[in-house]
Amino acid sequence: MGKKATSGNRGEKVRSDCFVELELTRSGGITLQLESRVERMFGKQIREQVLRELNAMGVQHASVKLEDT
Repeated sequence: MGKKATSGNRGEKVRSDCFVELELTRSGGITLQLESRVERMFGKQIREQVLRELNAMGVQHASVKLEDT
């Protein structure tokens, strides 16, 4: 297993925030799991932004979970 980090808030009473869990891995490329109420409208843009940021940081292999509330 690689290094794991989390950031943000989550829970029933949290609004207008997101929670991100990132685990660096040794292989497998980037896997991205998105949970969002607005995924139909903004899912593509959210995914693209996450991938751009990972690319800018030089991350090639990671598992990302993003909960958008």
